[in-house]
Amino acid sequence: MDGDIAATEQELQKLTADKKRLEEETEVKRVAHKKQQAELAAQRKAEREAAAVKATEEAAAAAKAAEEQAAADKAAAEAAAAAEGAAGEGAAAAEHEETDEERGRRIAAQWTNDPAAAGPASDSQAAADEAASQQQQQAVTDEAAKDGASYLSRVYSKAKESVQKIIGSPTNADSAESDDADSAAAAGDEDEPPLPYEEPAPEDGDTDEPDWSMNNDSVNADPDYEPFDDSELKKVSEDASAAERKLTELRTEKERVARQVDLTFNDAWAGLMNKCLEARMPQFTYKFCFFDKASQVDNGGGHETSLGLWRGFEKGGTEAVFDGGDYCHKAPARSLRVRLECGSEEKAWDASEPEVCSYAVHASTPAACKTDRLKQLEDNMASLLAEEAALAAEIAAEEAQRQADLAVLRAKIEGGGAHDEL
Repeated sequence: MDGDIAATEQELQKLTADKKRLEEETEVKRVAHKKQQAELAAQRKAEREAAAVKATEEAAAAAKAAEEQAAADKAAAEAAAAAEGAAGEGAAAAEHEETDEERGRRIAAQWTNDPAAAGPASDSQAAADEAASQQQQQAVTDEAAKDGASYLSRVYSKAKESVQKIIGSPTNADSAESDDADSAAAAGDEDEPPLPYEEPAPEDGDTDEPDWSMNNDSVNADPDYEPFDDSELKKVSEDASAAERKLTELRTEKERVARQVDLTFNDAWAGLMNKCLEARMPQFTYKFCFFDKASQVDNGGGHETSLGLWRGFEKGGTEAVFDGGDYCHKAPARSLRVRLECGSEEKAWDASEPEVCSYAVHASTPAACKTDRLKQLEDNMASLLAEEAALAAEIAAEEAQRQADLAVLRAKIEGGGAHDEL
């Protein structure tokens, strides 16, 4: 784990240096890009304004020409209606059945070569002919006016479409409002010519200059806008953040393991440090290392699934727990419980899955022999050691007394009186 932490720290230092360098370079490029986009925006604005003015002038000229054409068409229609009315009057007169009096007057006019001799037509017939002529002339005039208004409307629509293509397409809501306005205009006075297209005035707070700040939705939606490319900086920032998270996780895990070791570590558990066991079953092999991690390995494909990291001992030191493993659908993260038994050798067997994604395995180790029986043996050993110490002290005392007696005896012998007494 210490090696992983050192490698991650080194990687994080490199990424942090790269990030700082790219931030400085990117800021310079960002300012230049912003300036360039502002210049391009000003240029496009000038082009749109010039095109809009030109299109408005063309629309006005087209509207004027259409109006003149409509007036000419109306005059021609009126003249045609008058001619047709005159022809109609002649036809009506031809179809009228002459009376005996009218026939006599007509013969008299022919003999005398005097048209007035034929006499005036009847008042009712003249009135009927006049009304039919006026009605027919009015119908022709109305039809010509309608055709002229329709022509003006088509010219206006085409001119408006041309202007909108130049200055930019309106939104759906604007299109709907424009269509409603066109319909209302068509339903109104058809003789009034359409007005040239005028760009709407900006609302309060609006400015002609676009907002070229980064991450602006309205700017990014502009088809002419070229977004600033800072993908390299984003990638390095993401990698640095990931390395920082990994380093934090490793340090947290190291602290957690250290706390667990401090809480449970003794002479018995010391033998389990860096100790790894595995239980091989038909489909999977379950591997675990005390104070580290556990996993499940597919015997067929070799795929390894994490069963979690070391959590600690539970149930009085009879179970070792690993949790926080890989994701499991509709269940907590995968975990493993190692049920420890006292044994003369370290081995694992009988892996199972008591609950979904929660696994269990049996293992034996001399470290698990610290039971009441072992405690009793330890107490007996302590008692024996105490008795041994007391016996040693007693022997030492007796030896000291013997040495003292010998010393006294030697002194008497050396004094000269000891021989007689003997």
